[in-house]
Amino acid sequence: MATVKEGFTFKYQANKNSSIEETTFSTGDELEVVQEWSNDLCLVRDADGVVYNVPKKNLDL
Repeated sequence: MATVKEGFTFKYQANKNSSIEETTFSTGDELEVVQEWSNDLCLVRDADGVVYNVPKKNLDL
C-alpha cells in the first residue's frame, strides 16, 4: 500500500474511444501498489480498481 503525500488531480482515458476524465486524490488516500517501475513512476490501483502511473514523489511507499 502507498499513501498520497499531497493531494493532486490526474486525468486519464480508459480507452481510445472514451472521454478524458479527472480523478482527484487527497492527502492520506491509500492506493494499492501494483508495480514499482525503475524510473520515477509507480503503477497504483485505487479503490474503484482503476490503475494509474503516478510519480513516486507523490506517494509514501
